[in-house]
This record gives sequence, structure tokens and C-alpha cells, in this order.
Amino acid sequence: MRTIDLDGEPIGSIAAFEDEDSREIMFWTDKRFWGRGLTRSAVTRFLEDFPERPVTARVVVDNGGTLSILQALGFREIGRESSFSNVRAEVVEEIILQLD
Repeated sequence: MRTIDLDGEPIGSIAAFEDEDSREIMFWTDKRFWGRGLTRSAVTRFLEDFPERPVTARVVVDNGGTLSILQALGFREIGRESSFSNVRAEVVEEIILQLD
């Protein structure tokens, strides 16, 4: 797990989870800092330090910003799944992506 910071101010986080069969990355950035390339840069650096592949990520279908970041970094869709979102308190459709 890492903190995304801007001039010493925490603005988000990145985490990776690994078990015997899979690796998954997730990240979050405060909305005030969207659109500046900060998240993409932080995820790029994180992936350089987390070289094991393949790695997966999940994104809710209506989260275009996160989807764009993942696709720009080479993640490709490998499936979709419906699951309960604690944040949204409802079932959402997620795109499952993989970086080989």
C-alpha cells in the first residue's frame, strides 16, 4: 500500500493484493485532484515497483476516469461481474481488466 501525495499532502492511495492465484491493484484519488495526470503517474510508478504479472483491476462501468487510466497503462478487459458496492450501497457492474 502506498499514499499518493502532492507536495507532502496525501491525495489518494494505491494498494495491491496478492494470493497464490492472483494479484489485484486498486487506487483512489481525491476528486479535487482529478484530471491532472497525478493518479496515472502514481499508478505507473507503483506498477514499476510491483512487476509481477498478470495483475488485475476492477472498475465500475460508469467510472470513465479510472477505466481510461487503466487502459492507457495497458490493461485489457477480460470480463465483467456484478457485485455489491459498499460505497454505493447497491449492486454494480464491474469491468475486470488485466495487465500481462
